[in-house]
Amino acid sequence: MYDRMLAGEPYQASDPKIQAAYLRAQRLVHQINHADPTESELINSAFGELLGQLGDDVEIRPPFHCDYGTQISFGDRSFANFGLVVLDVVAVHI
Repeated sequence: MYDRMLAGEPYQASDPKIQAAYLRAQRLVHQINHADPTESELINSAFGELLGQLGDDVEIRPPFHCDYGTQISFGDRSFANFGLVVLDVVAVHI
């Protein structure tokens, strides 16, 4: 089902692999969104673990929300302001 989702085909979101990926992402999103704003190293580390690619000199301001994270790529010198929501059931490149 996970591969079907990534291919843009119909899929069952209740599939155990998809649910595990979603819960992993939501744990990291929660960590990012509830971190003290001065803890930039913790926030950046969590984004590095969450996202598929995180280029150099990227700034993403929480709160941030996504489905899975691993399908999201931020290129070098990207900026995302407060409240970005990314529905990443397919690849998203910023």
